[in-house]
Amino acid sequence: MNPLWTSGLDRWGAVLAWRWSATRTDAARVYAAKREQGEIAAHVDEADFRDAYVRAEAPRGATHFFLAALASAILIPPLMAIFSSLWHEVWTLTGQWAPTAQGTMVHTFSMFLMMMAAMIAILAFTMRRYHSRTPPNLRQAIQQLNGPRP
Repeated sequence: MNPLWTSGLDRWGAVLAWRWSATRTDAARVYAAKREQGEIAAHVDEADFRDAYVRAEAPRGATHFFLAALASAILIPPLMAIFSSLWHEVWTLTGQWAPTAQGTMVHTFSMFLMMMAAMIAILAFTMRRYHSRTPPNLRQAIQQLNGPRP
């Protein structure tokens, strides 16, 4: 059985894809409502507003968390194999000391710490990327589209 299917990542991805498409379709209704309320200048066309709306209102946070979970699901098994083989090499080079053999508490705890460090690194990269690329909110986007006020 496919591990991505059993983990729910595929359903999570499907919901995110639906939310991204819903954001694009909602843009037309929001544009009409904002135009009717007079919040949008006459020179702003719907395509420009749609792009600004999607940048401001798309599910960015959920998408970043999804990509972090996907990266963890893909990267953790090969990292476990690499860490385990490195552990075995170090264990062999240090004289095969019995308390640090594979499967002992020391080995298991060290593997746990390595996996936690890998997941923290993935999450730190994801959150740094998320916060460094924060778009303006919808109010700021509308102000930019309308241009400077006299």
